[in-house]
Amino acid sequence: MKTMKIGFLGLGTIGSKLMEYLRANILTIQKEFACNIRIAKVFVRDINKKRSIDTSDLDLTFNPYEVVNESDLIVECLGGNGVELTRKLILSAIDQKKAVIMSSKKCLAMYGKEIMTAVTKNHTVFHYDATVGGGIPISSIFDSMGKCETIQKMYGICNGTSNFILSEMTDHNLSYQDALQKAIQSGYAENNPKEDVDGFDALYKTIIMLGMGMNYWITIKDIEPVTISSIDKLDILKAKRENYIIKPIFYLEKDHDQVTVYIGPKNVSKDSLMATVKENNNIIVIYSSESRERAFYGQGAGAKPSASAMYDDLIKSLKEMNYTKTLAFI
Repeated sequence: MKTMKIGFLGLGTIGSKLMEYLRANILTIQKEFACNIRIAKVFVRDINKKRSIDTSDLDLTFNPYEVVNESDLIVECLGGNGVELTRKLILSAIDQKKAVIMSSKKCLAMYGKEIMTAVTKNHTVFHYDATVGGGIPISSIFDSMGKCETIQKMYGICNGTSNFILSEMTDHNLSYQDALQKAIQSGYAENNPKEDVDGFDALYKTIIMLGMGMNYWITIKDIEPVTISSIDKLDILKAKRENYIIKPIFYLEKDHDQVTVYIGPKNVSKDSLMATVKENNNIIVIYSSESRERAFYGQGAGAKPSASAMYDDLIKSLKEMNYTKTLAFI
């Protein structure tokens, strides 16, 4: 029976939740794919840090390259810090023809073209669902879309934190600061939420969608997102009087080599699809040449949807690595 060695780069909020899912389902996975699953190594920056899960049976290491070298499949949960290290580790894994599951959107936005070139060159298994839409399986959507058509534009809401804040301001008449604190207390925002509220998180995701969905890569310096932090109660009330709701929108359109991108707050009609997306939920609308509009909806903030997306990527990776399903699961 084959053995699948899974390595973790990072064991923070998302990594810990993914470890929980893996532990809870490991017997089912082993039976389904007729293989032994073993957690090879887990890279952490602080071995003595108190964590939400039991780590007594895990082989923790300060050296992330041990994870890469000693694993068959690497799940990357390093977050936005240390982008250059993340890039080096991902490229090292791909060059060794290891399967990779990414969650660090900033790294993929900055180095996506280089990473995907390496994936193509080495014919490796690579998934990135957790980088964009939380519970929306964006890489699966792009992979399964009709190959006879091209994506012409995408738009929607791709930052659950900003959407939660503006929803609280709109529906419960909260101030921006009160809505922000509620987002932090609910686990939808970091204590320093600058990347969310200033639009950079949405920028990273938009770059990934443009690159992966339209094969057109731009840099994070090419677009200046608009912050939602300047929105106040008067702005919310003014929009309501004019039959609008303020939403944190991303919009991208590609016409040959001309690309239009906008990221920031925007008035949308109260009876529009965007207006129905509440709290920490996301929506991604894809407009393509033949199928026209298709919309994908799901939670966008919090550890659970992101870890769930990574778990699904893990299952897809096993299939693509030729771990054959047993008859009992066919």
